[in-house]
Amino acid sequence: MTLNPRSGISRCRSWSNDFETYYSNFHANETTALGLAPENRYFVWLDEFLQTEGRGWYMAIKNTSALSSTSIVAARYSCTTIRKELTGGELVDIMDSVVRVCKDHENDLASFPYSRMFLFLDGLKVMKEETLTSLAIAAVMVFFVTLILLGSFGTATLVF
Repeated sequence: MTLNPRSGISRCRSWSNDFETYYSNFHANETTALGLAPENRYFVWLDEFLQTEGRGWYMAIKNTSALSSTSIVAARYSCTTIRKELTGGELVDIMDSVVRVCKDHENDLASFPYSRMFLFLDGLKVMKEETLTSLAIAAVMVFFVTLILLGSFGTATLVF
């Protein structure tokens, strides 16, 4: 995955990368000529992986059925930031980078970006514009109230 170094994201990884490493190490002689898991063994190996080395990814994969895994309906990818202390603008840039990655792969992954932090960052993204808009509306309303109370445009302008 290509990332902009200024985005604040150092690396992105997924359960699928770790799973490929797992079956390459433990089932190397059973993979296809391209080094892939054969179709009839894929979910068997995936269940093995999630019960052993891939335990940390268990909640990142949602199968259609817990008893017999026949297809994956949702999966989670994780991204790591370069440093812990980031400004609000840098966090918004990271969110935008993740959104761009998802949009770049929406046809092949059917993905959408989500993090609990995004709920706050969306507000932060528009905060400056919304604050200035609110101040402008408040100033206009104060002028009109002053105009109504004084009854003179010239005097209302001087007071304002």
